[in-house]
Amino acid sequence: MAELEECLLEIFHFERLAAAATCEAIERLATMVEPIAVPAVCRDPDDDQVLAAALTGGVTHLVTRDKDLLSE
Repeated sequence: MAELEECLLEIFHFERLAAAATCEAIERLATMVEPIAVPAVCRDPDDDQVLAAALTGGVTHLVTRDKDLLSE
């Protein structure tokens, strides 16, 4: 959630209060998961956690601008 707030501030130029409120709303609606295993599958190791959480949560779609997650 900290990374989301940072993106809202730096990339989308949200005001600090709006970014915090957006993150709080998402936290209320989201189901947070903690993956049991985090295999190394992405060229950016930090993104492996994102992919593992997506699999653990059973997501059907992942929305991102992250070039590492978008590469084949």
